[in-house]
Amino acid sequence: MGLTGRIPILLTLACLSSPLCAGPPEGFDGVVATPSWTVLQMPARGRRGVMPFPPGSKLKSIDELRISGPKPGHPHLLDQFAVDGSWGLVDGFVQPLNVKNAALRIGWADQFELERTMEMVQYGGWFLIVGWDQGRGYLINNINLKKSGSPWFVGEIRGAKTLEERTIELPSKFEWKGRQGFKLSVVTRKLSLSVGGENVIEQLPLEDYSAGEIILGVYDAEYGPRPLRLQSLRLRAVNDTGTLNQGDANP
Repeated sequence: MGLTGRIPILLTLACLSSPLCAGPPEGFDGVVATPSWTVLQMPARGRRGVMPFPPGSKLKSIDELRISGPKPGHPHLLDQFAVDGSWGLVDGFVQPLNVKNAALRIGWADQFELERTMEMVQYGGWFLIVGWDQGRGYLINNINLKKSGSPWFVGEIRGAKTLEERTIELPSKFEWKGRQGFKLSVVTRKLSLSVGGENVIEQLPLEDYSAGEIILGVYDAEYGPRPLRLQSLRLRAVNDTGTLNQGDANP
């Protein structure tokens, strides 16, 4: 067996030996967070045009995903989401490919940190899901509106439905403008998100959180899906204090 064939086995053994890793279901097609940084996206200089992800890409466009929002029929919140297209590369950046509803599999993690650079412009709806597994998880939903700012919501998903009674609007009205550095983390079942140095979500308890997929998506709100693109992205597993149990080999 060559080195290429050994890499998945070595990564699996490393994960099994670490308390930071909680394994995905058999056949999971994606990255599993480990204590060292996994680089998921780097800008590709000189690459022009629109194309699907190349073979071996760590990021995966999700072909099928259905989720109900907390308030059916709401003009701005996530409503009846169903994938109708894909993500890919546009001039070397990761973004939805001319669709209204699209979902991107970032990876599988229990406690984790996800960070780097994402750009957003104009108006519309987008979301993140953490701990997604068999129809449950937590939804982070943001809408950039023309007249009412940029509200943020966090809700619990069960049976692929976001529960209205377990959904809250956050105090922050932070508007993600242009290219920003960001950091998303879940540590000891507490969610945090900072964007451009602004603490949008700070240690919000997720009582029923457990390991699962991290998903990024856009959806067709009243002003359409939010135009966004990822310039760079990396993921790692962390322990209960938000630090590594071993040295960070890939800063």
